[in-house]
Amino acid sequence: MSDAPILLGHRGALARAPENTMASFARALADGAAGFEFDVRVTSDGVAVLMHDERVDRTTNGRGLLRELRTEDLQALRAGSSEEIPRLTDALDAYLGRCALAMELKERVPESVLEDVADRLRSHPGARFRIASFQEEPLADARDLVPSAPRSLILRRGQPLPSERTQAELDLAGLFLRQEDVTAETVARVRKRGLGLTTYTVNDPDRAREIAALGVDGIISDDPGAIRGGL
Repeated sequence: MSDAPILLGHRGALARAPENTMASFARALADGAAGFEFDVRVTSDGVAVLMHDERVDRTTNGRGLLRELRTEDLQALRAGSSEEIPRLTDALDAYLGRCALAMELKERVPESVLEDVADRLRSHPGARFRIASFQEEPLADARDLVPSAPRSLILRRGQPLPSERTQAELDLAGLFLRQEDVTAETVARVRKRGLGLTTYTVNDPDRAREIAALGVDGIISDDPGAIRGGL
């Protein structure tokens, strides 16, 4: 573990640019983040795209469930005033091997998507790339199809640590914990389990400093530029 935790932008730098867009990723890096977290869902024709919500309504000028839209439908949508909805391949082509990436699977994705990720990782040895999810099934898929990528289970606020059996079955490398749940005791318990620890979503510089002092590995923020000084 390094002396200071790695700083990752949350969906890029969503406080400064439309979330899960190439503009947001560029802003996170420009503001001093070492990389960023992004969300993956799948269209009706099986293409992985970057989207947090099940519906496109909140973040784009469109309406409807993403899983009912085709990739060509998304090409007409815009996030913010002008940003396109990236495909997973767009983000990986631009940033894999260039910065730290945390790919959050919001749902199970086709095997072909994970196989493509595995192929790209083989072409980028040493790339800082992690797969995370709130759900166990996507992590089990990743374990089988992208074994080289470390996996982290994301816990909701107040959720207990996973059982040792779950940790072993998923071959977990780490956990993502809500910042409200990060205490010295929690960090010690996670370390005793041999797991890494990333905390989300930290937007206050003083809180970032407190959490960093507890020895976490990573901090995720909506606004990396605002908390960078706290680290």
